Amino acid sequence: MFFNKNLLLPFRIICLFTYFIATSLIAISQISQIDSQNNRDVIRIDVVSPSEFAKNRVNPQPLHKKVTRRVVKTNSSKNAGKALQPKIFSQEEVAALGVTVWKLRPAAKDDSYRIIDIVGSEAKEEMTPQRVEGKAMLEDGSFFRLGLEIPTQGYLYVFNREQYENSYGKAYLIYPVESVNGQVDNNYASAGELFFLPKQKESYFFKLNGKGENGKLFAESFTVIVSEEPLNLSPIKCFDTGKLDNRGDRVIRCSPRLISKEEFDFEAKLKEWSSPTAVAELDLKNLTYKKYKSMDVLEIQALKGETKKLSSQAPPPQQIYTVLKKANQPYLVTIPVYIKNS
Repeated sequence: MFFNKNLLLPFRIICLFTYFIATSLIAISQISQIDSQNNRDVIRIDVVSPSEFAKNRVNPQPLHKKVTRRVVKTNSSKNAGKALQPKIFSQEEVAALGVTVWKLRPAAKDDSYRIIDIVGSEAKEEMTPQRVEGKAMLEDGSFFRLGLEIPTQGYLYVFNREQYENSYGKAYLIYPVESVNGQVDNNYASAGELFFLPKQKESYFFKLNGKGENGKLFAESFTVIVSEEPLNLSPIKCFDTGKLDNRGDRVIRCSPRLISKEEFDFEAKLKEWSSPTAVAELDLKNLTYKKYKSMDVLEIQALKGETKKLSSQAPPPQQIYTVLKKANQPYLVTIPVYIKNS
């Protein structure tokens, strides 16, 4: 085969150019793959403060907060912490859940509200609910309850898991319930509605037990889901034990139900629906809020079932979980109640 010498040089140039383009594309592809593995998104949310949350009770609605996004390297000591692209600021819709963990303590002389005959307790002393500050940490055997305030409408579901130092136990559904004290319970939450768990009357509390199914517990973990559409979950059943408390009222028990993967794939949904979350705390050392350490009269009315919503004048929740909620997905928050080491 003979080549025209005048065409040989352009042919070589074309081949070299093609080779250069091909190797460059391969290199770029490899770098992109490495970057996608070594980079992570960093999202910072301008959290909803407790006072801001309380003001929003007047007209409960989703809030728009400042969100900062950027990408940083994670596997390079030379570029650790350096942004690969400028920070992006945006105003995005967030959801905020108000949470207060109430622990029972012996009543003091100046306490205006006291609870007697706690269901499940052998002690007959008067007790008073008190806010748990900071990282919710209680002694083994403590009686406690959760206050959940949700400024967005939807169906409320609450799961409980035992939390060990490096793992979690099985997921149990603890809310909604089929009936409480003979009444059918509705788990649809309107904007601003306050839920106390356990759902029964004021003398019912959870009792913290540090011995779990698989050993010593690190915490009790509560996962709260608010969904625009009802989930395919049947409520747990409550029953009359046939026993009477010291006031002569019948004792009602609600049995948490173990959730099978076939009924509801909790682990998969937890991974799918989890979102960036930031937590703000009510500072009880502040003179403005110090008086709210024990239950306020408006919170007592809600606990007794005399009202379903708190006004802007009522104390803010102890913690605000601000979540950058994904579009068209349920709102999900996990709340740990830690157990003090004995």
